[in-house]
Amino acid sequence: MISKNYYLYLLIFFSWNWVTVQAADDALSLARIGSAASLLHDQIYFFGGSPVNDTLEQTFALSLNLSIPFDIASPPWKKLEIENPSLPAFMSSDIVNTENPVIYIFANTDLPKTTVTVYKFNENALSLENVMSQGNLPLSRYEVSAISDDEGNFYLFGGGIINTSPNVRSNEMNIYGSLSNIWSVNVVPPGGALPILGYSATFLDGLILYIGGRSGTFMDVAQTIDAYPFNTIHVYDTKSGSWSIKQAINGDQIMARMSHTAVLTTDKRIIMYGGTTWDKKTVKPDLAVLNVNSDKYEWSVPMPNNPENAPPPLTSHSAMLYENHMIIAFGVTTPSLIAPKSNIYLLDTQSYTWLNHYDPPKSTSSTDSIPTSNNSTYSVSTSSNNSQESNIKPLLIAVVVIVPVSIAIGIIVAYFMFKRHRTEKERPIPTPGSVSEASQSLPKSE
Repeated sequence: MISKNYYLYLLIFFSWNWVTVQAADDALSLARIGSAASLLHDQIYFFGGSPVNDTLEQTFALSLNLSIPFDIASPPWKKLEIENPSLPAFMSSDIVNTENPVIYIFANTDLPKTTVTVYKFNENALSLENVMSQGNLPLSRYEVSAISDDEGNFYLFGGGIINTSPNVRSNEMNIYGSLSNIWSVNVVPPGGALPILGYSATFLDGLILYIGGRSGTFMDVAQTIDAYPFNTIHVYDTKSGSWSIKQAINGDQIMARMSHTAVLTTDKRIIMYGGTTWDKKTVKPDLAVLNVNSDKYEWSVPMPNNPENAPPPLTSHSAMLYENHMIIAFGVTTPSLIAPKSNIYLLDTQSYTWLNHYDPPKSTSSTDSIPTSNNSTYSVSTSSNNSQESNIKPLLIAVVVIVPVSIAIGIIVAYFMFKRHRTEKERPIPTPGSVSEASQSLPKSE
C-alpha cells in the first residue's frame, strides 16, 4: 500500500523540479559574452553580445537596478523592450561625461568591409538611435574597447579587422567626437604602440592606460601570439596624441592575459579581474591591483575574504564600479568556456571581500561619472523610487505566477496518480468463468 505522504512528496518534488529547471533556463537565457555594458545613474545597461546558450540566436538588452538591495543569486534583471535591430556580438560602449550623461554604443558586424555603427541610447525612452556618424569611419573590428575623455571624445584603439585575409591587426587610434559626430584617425608612429587586441583600457587624468592583451590572432598560420606582460603598460596622452610606455613594479607576478576587465577606484587603484590566455587557459592570479596613485605604478595581489562567494575564473565578462562595489557580470569560465552558475558577482573594493548580497549606498549625491575601463564607469547617484517599483514589480509578478502554476501542475499530476491507484485498488479479482466490467479494460497479458 502506498503511503498518503507519497503523494505529498510527489507534489513537492514536481513543484520544486519545475521551479528549479525554470530558474536555470532563465539564467542561461541571460548568459552572454562580448556584450557592451555601461553604468548610467543607478542602472547598469547591457547591450548585444553572443548568447552562451546554443539554442538562442541573439541576446536582448538588459538593465540591473542598483538602487535596491538584492541577493547575488537573484538579481533584479529587467528586459528592455528596445525597438531596434538586434545588436551584434562585437560591441563596446562608454558614457559621455557631460551634464547629461549619454551612453554611446559602438557596434561591429562580422561582415567584411563594414564600418563601425554608432548608437546613442535614450534612457528615458529606452530606445537606440543610429547617429549616422561622418568622417573617417573605422572598419568593424573585434577585441576592442571604447573609452571616453572629459570632452565627449571616444577612443577605440587597435583590434583585429573583421574577415580579412591575411588577418589584419590595427594599430590605429580611432577617435569619435560626440559633439561633432565626426570620426578621425591617429596613426601610431614608428616606435609607438604595437597592435593590441583583448586589452583593458582605463582613463586616468587625460591618459589612457592599455593593460594586457595580445598582438597576434588565433588564425595566424604561425600562431604568432605575443601576450603583453603586465610590467609594460602602453599609455596614450589624449591631449597631445602621443604614446609612451610605463614600467610597473611587480608586473612579472601577473600572468599575461587577454579578455580581462579593469575598473578604476576613486583612490586611483586599477582592479583587474579574470581573462585568459590566447588558447583559452586559466590565468593566475584572477584578481590583481595596480596602484597608480603616484608616479611609480605597482602591482599587488590581494587575498580576498569570503572566497566561497568568489566567481570562477572568467573571461569575456563585464565589470563596473559603483561606489565601493565592483560588479562582475556574465562571461564564461575557463578553460571549459561554459556559463558560470551566477550571472553576477560582487567585490567590496575597500576590504577585498566577495559578497553574496548587495546593499545600495546609504548616502546620495548628484551624478558624478568617471570613465574607467572596458565599458565601465564610476557613478554616484540618487536613488529613484520609481525605478525601484519598476524592478520590484516584475519580481512580484514572477513569484505570483510561477509558484501557483508549479503547485497546480504538481496537484494535477498527483491527483491523476492517486485516481489511478484508487481505481486499481477497487478492481475485483476475476474468477474462472466470470469476466468483470473492470477487467475488460485491463491489457491482456502476453
